[in-house]
Amino acid sequence: MKKSTGIIIVSAIFALMGLSSFAAESRPQLEAIYTEISPPANFVQDGALTGVSVEIVREIQARTGDQTPIEILPWSRAYAYATTKPNVMIFSITRTAGREPHFSWVGPLLTIEWCLYAKKNRSFEINSLEDAKQVDRIGTYFRDAREIFLQQRGFTNLESVPNNILNVRKLMADRIDLFVSSNLGIDPIMAEAGYSAADVYPVFVIRTVELHMGFSKGTDEKIVQAWRNAFNALQRDGTIDAIRKNWFPKDHNGNNEPGNY
Repeated sequence: MKKSTGIIIVSAIFALMGLSSFAAESRPQLEAIYTEISPPANFVQDGALTGVSVEIVREIQARTGDQTPIEILPWSRAYAYATTKPNVMIFSITRTAGREPHFSWVGPLLTIEWCLYAKKNRSFEINSLEDAKQVDRIGTYFRDAREIFLQQRGFTNLESVPNNILNVRKLMADRIDLFVSSNLGIDPIMAEAGYSAADVYPVFVIRTVELHMGFSKGTDEKIVQAWRNAFNALQRDGTIDAIRKNWFPKDHNGNNEPGNY
């Protein structure tokens, strides 16, 4: 009798394990997650991918059971894949009116300011986008949302490059007059180019935008909803706020609280 009971218990355990394994295998998964090098949201440090957005994405993966590796690609290629293939997620992507219909959105991960930056020893008086159109040369990042935004508003003085580090070097060599960056990205970009953030200053704030996770059209709705539910849960329990505070202990006014992400 005891032997029979033991067999039943063992059989039940294996049955539950099988069901658990089947559930894990049948759970819909993303086919790809893409990001770019854009500190402090997503970048490589000591050979490992890190950043405030990366930490949030990995927390969501832990809660949803998603094991899709995060792949770093040039932005134009990552964006092309994310707009042509199903079950793809891209981050940290600026949510704009033009991009709105192409993705299912989860976020925001961060809120940032787009700014025009000038070399410290040069003086510009820019109070509007129309004023900025009169500048000889503005450096932009190829196919970046900021470049597209300016192009759509009639800017003809843009010089596009594959990454913003080149814009820093061109600015410091007086090959351009201004370049576009974010208030959170300027420090690491300047450092990576071999300069200090004190070598430039913001001339004009173009706009304030939100960075999100974008899920390509055709992505399984169960995946999108699972990520959305996990993101909302992370907001409610304070995890996202804690991650942001860890990366940005002071806001732009010097206060010990999350600032303008």
